[in-house]
Amino acid sequence: MLLALLGADGQLNVFTGDKDAEVFIDGQFIAKEQVLQRALQGGTHYLQVKKNGNILKSRVVEIQDNKLETVVLEDFVDYKTNVPSRGSLDVEAMRVRETRGNLAFGLFGGSPASGLSLKWWPLERVGLQAIGFANNNNTARDTRAGSRLLLALNESVYQSSTFTIYLALGLGRSALLFIDEVDGESATYDLQELAFGLEFRVADFFQTNNNEYKHIVINKDTSALDILLIELLLGVGEFFLRTAHWNVEVGAERTFTRYFASDAKPSTDYLNLKFSGGCHIYF
Repeated sequence: MLLALLGADGQLNVFTGDKDAEVFIDGQFIAKEQVLQRALQGGTHYLQVKKNGNILKSRVVEIQDNKLETVVLEDFVDYKTNVPSRGSLDVEAMRVRETRGNLAFGLFGGSPASGLSLKWWPLERVGLQAIGFANNNNTARDTRAGSRLLLALNESVYQSSTFTIYLALGLGRSALLFIDEVDGESATYDLQELAFGLEFRVADFFQTNNNEYKHIVINKDTSALDILLIELLLGVGEFFLRTAHWNVEVGAERTFTRYFASDAKPSTDYLNLKFSGGCHIYF
């Protein structure tokens, strides 16, 4: 009855067994080592334990009305190993992915096509990717288009971002059409691919110093516009390196080539090893 009058539906105890462990609830620091009878509204809450800035444990806690929930973290993680459990990594990866966003725009090089790329992860482990490029000039027309199905095989958290191992299945077509056949042979390429890839953020692999300063060397001929331009370029470059997610892939590719020259060559069909890569910014 008292909990209902206070507007708190339940309570939570957290015991870590480590005096240096820090307990966070829904992203807010609560206490060190343990939390006793913390009043919380009924429903789902996100529990996180950190030590020396590292995440040791993450889990979802369900609080029920007028009940006391107790969580003993030693049952899940041995802090002396400094290694979180598989379950906590899955929960943390899901949270970071939701924060990162499921839609990304960027560039992709390789098969089944190269050019501008759009990614969308409608499901937790399933993603779609569309790639396209077109270039027309006075002598030739170069067009490429591809679509891919992405299947996340394993996803973990490194630093403050996700580290994903995935499988890609793709189909695409590339066409190189010359206006004058003297300049070259027109052909189309139908592509199929199977690849394994890694997606990661480069900034996570470097330690950053929040107190570092940038120094711009100028002389008497340097104008204010030059300084503003340099600052803009530095800011854009730093933003890109901090936010871009990079992809590295290796796999197999099947290419069917058809020629359109007057003395048409026979069509070819071959299988070869492929390497691809790209970068995307999620939003």
